[in-house]
Amino acid sequence: NNPTTLANAYLPTMPEDSLPEVQRAIGGAFYVCPRGHPYLVTECGKPVEEYTCSVCGSRIGGVHHTLHHDNRKARQTDETQTGHCLGQPQGRSSVPAPERSLSPAACCI
Repeated sequence: NNPTTLANAYLPTMPEDSLPEVQRAIGGAFYVCPRGHPYLVTECGKPVEEYTCSVCGSRIGGVHHTLHHDNRKARQTDETQTGHCLGQPQGRSSVPAPERSLSPAACCI
């Protein structure tokens, strides 16, 4: 009868942080530009060319396997948060979407 007891719980239908799983599947290495936009360096994961961030125009990558000084390695940890909140009903889709390999029906219950 007290919803606050679930504030620190993980619920089966809450969205998960899929970034670590994507990183393992693709390979290479993920980095972020100075403004925090992620990008991928394939093959060995070390930058050998400089480019421009497609979102903000910052310099990304590097040369000779050395990352540009103001870029950094992207986080590699799962940051799934507790206390899942569905938000306002008006902002949700009327078609339930599956989460964590659960069926749409299980997610809308």
